[in-house]
Order: sequence, then structure tokens, then C-alpha cells
Amino acid sequence: MERPFSESAKVVKGIVWKVVGPDMPVGTWFQRTQGSEGEDAIRIVVVFPKSRAAEVTGKQLIAISGDIRDALPGIGEDRTPIVSFAHIEDEPELERARFSAPA
Repeated sequence: MERPFSESAKVVKGIVWKVVGPDMPVGTWFQRTQGSEGEDAIRIVVVFPKSRAAEVTGKQLIAISGDIRDALPGIGEDRTPIVSFAHIEDEPELERARFSAPA
């Protein structure tokens, strides 16, 4: 079942804050897409401020990705999550890529 992006955004932000701490500014962008085998997927971009991105380790990024993949089925989201990361300063580029930002 497809869940509204706003529901998934709350879950994703909660996961990110659990891993990196609640004082980290974070945004999320979502887009409907297809996986490598043609299955329904959801592209999720987690965005951090460039000035604070160095505080996030590779191990934390892996944990965030895995936790998102584990959590979304629990809220009824059955699309395959494709997770990536960007800087908040790159949001204009994301907008041009036709991502839709949840509330």
C-alpha cells in the first residue's frame, strides 16, 4: 500500500534523529519511482546542512538507510525504498528533479 509522503517523512526524520541526534537539522524529499527490476519504489533523499554533514559518519548513513528499509513496511509502505543523501543547500537541484517535499 502506498502511504502519504507526509507519514513516511515523519518516520524517516525520527529515524535520522535517533541515529544522529535531535539537534541535527534534516529535511526529506520523496519521489515515486521504479526499482531495478521494475517494482514500485519510493526514492527518499535525506538532506543535511552542508555545514554539519561532516558530523555524520558513514556508519551512521548505513544505519539510517537500513533502519528506513526496516521501518517503512511497519507503517504499511510496501514500495521498495531507495535511500540517498544530499545537502540542504542542494534543494534547488532536487526541486528541478521533480521531487515533492512532504509537510
